Amino acid sequence: MTDLITDLYRQNEWANLETLRICRGLSDEQLDSTAVGTYGSIRATLQHIVGAETGYAFRLGNTTTARIR
Repeated sequence: MTDLITDLYRQNEWANLETLRICRGLSDEQLDSTAVGTYGSIRATLQHIVGAETGYAFRLGNTTTARIR
């Protein structure tokens, strides 16, 4: 079970890094835009992902993780 959880976290890390890599090239206008059928902007979604990941790390005992705004 530990190997499965480790694999899931590695996949999650890869997906987050790939998403950030792609979004790094977007303009502020693109990051702040919304599309039909989505909830909020790309920027708001990225902030949500980072905030959730930070919360998970804190709850799992990584107390060195600072809150990111």
